[in-house]
Amino acid sequence: METNQRHFNRGSVSTGYEIETSVGIFGDNTDGQITQTGGDRKTHTVSFWHKRAPEGTQNDTGEGETGYSSNDLWGTASEGDTLRFNDDDLAFFHEGGTGSSLQTNRKFRDYSAWYHFVVAIDTTQGTAANRIKIYVNGVQETSFSTETYPDEDDEFKLMQSGQVFHIAAGHIGTTTINGLGYYADFIIVDGAAKAASDFGEFDEDSGIWKPKEYTGDFNTGSGTNGGHYKFAGTAEGTGTGATGIDSSGNSNTVNFRNQKGGLPDTPTNNFSTWQGGVLFNVAGDNPELYDGNTRLVRTSGTGWTTAYSSLAASGGKWYMEFLVPETDIQNAVGVVPVERTTQADRNNYYLGQTDDGTVGKHTDGGSVYRAGSGTSSTDISADDIIGVAMDLENSKVHFSVNNTWTNSSDPANNTNGFALTSGAAYMWGYSTYNPNKTDNKSNMGGYTSMTISSAENDANGYGDFEYAPPSGYYALCTKNLAEFGG
Repeated sequence: METNQRHFNRGSVSTGYEIETSVGIFGDNTDGQITQTGGDRKTHTVSFWHKRAPEGTQNDTGEGETGYSSNDLWGTASEGDTLRFNDDDLAFFHEGGTGSSLQTNRKFRDYSAWYHFVVAIDTTQGTAANRIKIYVNGVQETSFSTETYPDEDDEFKLMQSGQVFHIAAGHIGTTTINGLGYYADFIIVDGAAKAASDFGEFDEDSGIWKPKEYTGDFNTGSGTNGGHYKFAGTAEGTGTGATGIDSSGNSNTVNFRNQKGGLPDTPTNNFSTWQGGVLFNVAGDNPELYDGNTRLVRTSGTGWTTAYSSLAASGGKWYMEFLVPETDIQNAVGVVPVERTTQADRNNYYLGQTDDGTVGKHTDGGSVYRAGSGTSSTDISADDIIGVAMDLENSKVHFSVNNTWTNSSDPANNTNGFALTSGAAYMWGYSTYNPNKTDNKSNMGGYTSMTISSAENDANGYGDFEYAPPSGYYALCTKNLAEFGG
């Protein structure tokens, strides 16, 4: 997992500007499109926040890290102008790379953090390196493996009349290599090259880059394509309630399809998911991650493999849900100490197998395993929802089945439960064994592909659960972490 640099934003820094919603791009043929009108093809800026969630198998890069195939973040079709990930490098291509191209040496492998990207273009500049500037979390990228710049006064397909601008696609005009993950606060400025400081600022105390309200013009000079997309709506298309409504007042609405709009996971309140790019105790064949790193699928191989969550807590009380896909399959859901995920033993391991602080409720028979032994508990059937209540104030974990707490426990009143390692920081954990059977959906309070009928929140109004969290328990997100147990 990439080292956490001070500029990464996990949403835990207080900011006067709140980003309320994001849009999820979680599969092929999912993107937003807008046909551009004639604007300033020489000078323009695109700013947005993005949390990566590429789907599929996690492939070892040979460097102890994980790589994924290319993902287009935005751009124009017909081998046009595109910002994309080439595996884990960030790259910008003009005219498909024939006009100019920049590809960073820096790797982008943190799948738990929100990145802020700004691309500012001004080909009227006399100095070549000033014609394209890429900023990541407030810092201009200057180290590139490929570095060629456009000619002076060159015109881009960006802001060209009739060209289709894609959010989460571009490049060759297809959406089978689209940039999967979460997008927030997407801003287009047509006619001006802006700095990252127009959209964000460094926190005085932590040094972390955080969003701020953009107060400049969206269109300058001949610009016409400026827009501000907050992704609050959930509907496809461009009508009422659409995800791509333009809040800048310019009516440049983006036409989305197959998207998940209005999500609560944002740069100012980051929700836990499964940790994309990292598995704990890898067996043979790795599970595949889907739906914004909230769903795991094991397609081949046998042997235990364990995933863990993107956020952890050292105090407080936390709640999540897990949907059981089938009866009598070998899965386990529960908790794992952060320290355990850094240890060398990584083969054929499940939650509760040894005395290492992990605890897991197994779906094959329902027993809860801790320190190598199982305790009988409520049996599990297909479509049951397992609730997990992690109490780091009293060092316990509790399990429910369809909102009935097992083993005579009551998390709200600190009755019974299974012991955790006192004083340890913990994260959610999930273990799987079977191939070709597991379509494992989880709900940590942000996005979930589970069907939610009741939409229960925690006491702070966060999360979207099937059942209400026990009194005093909260969704694992950075707003709650800052208050109760970061």
